[in-house]
Amino acid sequence: MGAVFARNSGTENKTATYARGDTAFSAPLIALARALNQNHVRLLKDERLIEARAGAELGRALQARRQLALTEARQIAEQAGLSGEARFHALLFALQKEGSLKRVGERLEVV
Repeated sequence: MGAVFARNSGTENKTATYARGDTAFSAPLIALARALNQNHVRLLKDERLIEARAGAELGRALQARRQLALTEARQIAEQAGLSGEARFHALLFALQKEGSLKRVGERLEVV
């Protein structure tokens, strides 16, 4: 009927979660994959990495304010030690992909 599985990247510090199966079972498979992915995000994130610390700081700021201007988010990430525009946008992409935030134009919002 379907399967949910996770795969560690061989080149990056990340784990991907996949769901495959019959479309009749898509809702429970997707729900299971999301729950597994959230658990991986929570338990497997290497807090020693600058990206993880900057992401945590952005998450705390978003929870407190519910939204941030992109310029504010960039300042928060820089204060956490994340430098460079490419790294900042890579962090935003990763946080959006894991469902931690959403970008709406020039601001970030809580999902």
